[in-house]
Amino acid sequence: MRIFLHTLFIIIALSLAGCASSITHGVNYSSGNYEPPFYPGIAADAKIINEGVQCTWYDDCANRDTAMISLAPLAVLDFPLSLILDTLFVPIDAIIYYNHK
Repeated sequence: MRIFLHTLFIIIALSLAGCASSITHGVNYSSGNYEPPFYPGIAADAKIINEGVQCTWYDDCANRDTAMISLAPLAVLDFPLSLILDTLFVPIDAIIYYNHK
């Protein structure tokens, strides 16, 4: 039973690894938008974290997107995983960006 639970945990952790990176690469390439060309997952995570921090520290939640604020803790957890995945995508991003420039 322990082996099953450990395997299940590893599968879930790997499937959630780098969510922002996976999403932004897919959206950017399919829509023809190649900006920002490098590390788009980190940029997306930073934007979500910034929205959460702005709301928490400055109490300016009325004009903020509540979905972004609620995703801030997950973005903090996703940040290092997106960093790894975005780093692996740098050669691919460079080829695609400079071929479409």
